[in-house]
Amino acid sequence: MHQSVLAATFVAVSAFVLGGCSNSGEDEMSSSHSAAQHEEMNAMHDAMLSDPELLAHVDQDWERDYLALMGPMHEGMMDALRSDDPDIGFVLGMIPHHEGAIAMAQVELKYGTDPQVRAFAQAIIDSQQPEIDMMRAFLKDQGVDPDNLPPKGSPKWESQYLRSTMPMHDFMLRAIVHDYNDPDVGFIVGMIPHHEGALAMADFVLKHGKNAEIKALALSIINEQQMEISQFQQYLVDHKIKTPR
Repeated sequence: MHQSVLAATFVAVSAFVLGGCSNSGEDEMSSSHSAAQHEEMNAMHDAMLSDPELLAHVDQDWERDYLALMGPMHEGMMDALRSDDPDIGFVLGMIPHHEGAIAMAQVELKYGTDPQVRAFAQAIIDSQQPEIDMMRAFLKDQGVDPDNLPPKGSPKWESQYLRSTMPMHDFMLRAIVHDYNDPDVGFIVGMIPHHEGALAMADFVLKHGKNAEIKALALSIINEQQMEISQFQQYLVDHKIKTPR
C-alpha cells in the first residue's frame, strides 16, 4: 500500500484546519481566512483523489466506484458551512454523509458476495434513508432550500466541524488503496472510518446544537452506528484482517 502521500497530505490538511482555530476557545476565524482555508483544503482533497501513486492502486471496479463517490460526498458535507445555525449545518452535512454511506452500500451489493456483509449493507440503506427523509423534512420546516444555499460562511464552530470530518476522508482513502482485492473487506474497512465520522459529527451537534429533534437524531446515530462499528470490527477479527492504520 502507498501511504506516504496520503499521510503527508492529511498532516498538511490537519495543520491547516487546526491553525485556523482561535485562542479564545470559541473556534472563531475571520471570513477572509476561512475562504482561503476552504480553497486550500478542497485543493488538498482533490490532490489526494487524483494522486497518480494512489490511483495506481485503484485497479478494480469496486475501488473505482468508491473513489468516484468520495468527491461528491466531501463537497456535499462542506455545505454545513453555509449556515450559522449548528443544527441546520449538521443536517446539511449529514445528508450527503448518509447518502455516501448508501452509495457505498450499493457498491457492496453490486460487487460483494459475502451474505453477512451484504446484510450489513442493506441494513445501512434501510436505516439511513428514513433519516435522510427526516432531515430533508427538517430543512423544509426551517425554510432551508438545500438546492439554493448561500455561499459558505465562517460559523464559530467551523474548525471543530472540519476536524470531525477530515480524518474520515483520509482513512477511507487508505482503505481504498490497501489492495485487499475483496469488495466485502473493502466495504467493511472503508465503512468503519465513515461511521466514525458520523459519530464525530453527532458529537459536534450535541455540543453546539439546540434543537431537541436534531439532538435526538444525533444520539440515535451514535447508538446505531457504534453498534455497527462493533459488528464490523468483529468481522475483521473473525476473518483475521488487519486495518491500514
